Amino acid sequence: MISGRSCGLARFYGTWGSAILAVLLMLAGGSWWLWDTTQQRNSDSIVDNLRTTAPVLVKSAIDNLRPYRLRTIQKLKETVANESAERQHQLHAACALAEFGEVPVDLLVDHIAFGLDGECPNIVRALRFAKDDALSQIAARLKEASVPAERVRFATVAMHLGDLAPACGILALQEDPEDRTTFIHTYYKWPGDFNELATILGNNITDAALGDLRSAVCAALGYVELGRWPRTSGGAGLGVA
Repeated sequence: MISGRSCGLARFYGTWGSAILAVLLMLAGGSWWLWDTTQQRNSDSIVDNLRTTAPVLVKSAIDNLRPYRLRTIQKLKETVANESAERQHQLHAACALAEFGEVPVDLLVDHIAFGLDGECPNIVRALRFAKDDALSQIAARLKEASVPAERVRFATVAMHLGDLAPACGILALQEDPEDRTTFIHTYYKWPGDFNELATILGNNITDAALGDLRSAVCAALGYVELGRWPRTSGGAGLGVA
């Protein structure tokens, strides 16, 4: 038979056990809330940095955002859809969405025409996730473009996506050299990844149009500051003779 003392002790320890458990649950809940709040604050800060960062830092900003991918997808979508948002903010958010599997091709192609100088590598990197659709849209926009600078930008992006035809078309030696001249004098403002040029230019080129492209790109590289050229482990430059 259980004594009254035993019953009292059981009630005492049961009460204290419940109280301790409740405190532990409150502490766990508070710790989780603090962790979640900190994570959200960190992710919001990184998104804000991505939207305003310089073009050359976009890739590293997106890499910093990867651990917070699920937390930031919706905020990135809202930025892309916000027509009153600054264009740079929209573009950088679109680049991040492309890296995370949702490519806003229309917006990215739109930004080819008026993106800030230096954004070309970011747009190319993003459009690679939907290359066929991107090249189709670029070809259509190139036909519609009436300004040489826009044609040069569209052709440059297509070239770095692997389609040389648009660049061959505008860089061919012809009676009116406006597009070719514009490319040579402005490529340094809208370059793709310099590391890709060795592949683009390094093949044995026999077709006249491809030869014209190669000579135009080599001429354009003369306007690029030496410090912006990539270096290989051996200290050489692009390796294009």
